Amino acid sequence: MLRPFTQWFLNESFSNSVMTLDHFTLLNRQLLECLQADATSPVAALSSIVSGTSLGERIAKAPACIGSFQHLDSIVRAALQRPSLALRFRSVEREMPDDAVHADESISTIPNDVRALVLLRAMIAAANADGEIDSTELVQIEDNSARLQLPESARTWLRCELKTPRNVYSIASITEQPADAVAAYIVSHLIVDHQNEAEQAFLDELAGALQLTPRMVMEIEQVLHDPT
Repeated sequence: MLRPFTQWFLNESFSNSVMTLDHFTLLNRQLLECLQADATSPVAALSSIVSGTSLGERIAKAPACIGSFQHLDSIVRAALQRPSLALRFRSVEREMPDDAVHADESISTIPNDVRALVLLRAMIAAANADGEIDSTELVQIEDNSARLQLPESARTWLRCELKTPRNVYSIASITEQPADAVAAYIVSHLIVDHQNEAEQAFLDELAGALQLTPRMVMEIEQVLHDPT
């Protein structure tokens, strides 16, 4: 049986039809196979689709730590060891399976097929907070999608995300654990233009929606600057 959050995400992401996890997994695999991308590297997948746009340029400049779940998780683990985040993490640890808390391979309880699109959603929303992705760039992305032979279901999902970016509460509602909230904040922090008032405001609002206090945000950003 699907966890309530997972079924909600599938239904909410594809409002025209009820998706099962099997259908969703197949969609994600098709997308990644078309891009010849590793399933653990959602950023690389998105980079190929948005090549030649302002979002593509941002992703190309993003640090390697968001290039794969393994790298991202190492940053998240370091952040969760900081005082305020460690306290919050311990408060939910009893609710998580032991292998989800302690395993080296993943710090998230969200299935990777769902997790990839959660992070893509956060990056797209952050980069488009000021409406910078214009009609010309949308045409470029459509051309890239056709060239990469993305399945129509994947193109429909991406088209919806680009034209109607999710608000901070939509993103926060699909982060079940502190680790997922920290990961969503990190990818958004690394994508936004901090000199752009609209995008910085989006990031601040996202932190609030994710229930990250100013102290937690400071600790996350300290880890990003010095992960050791």
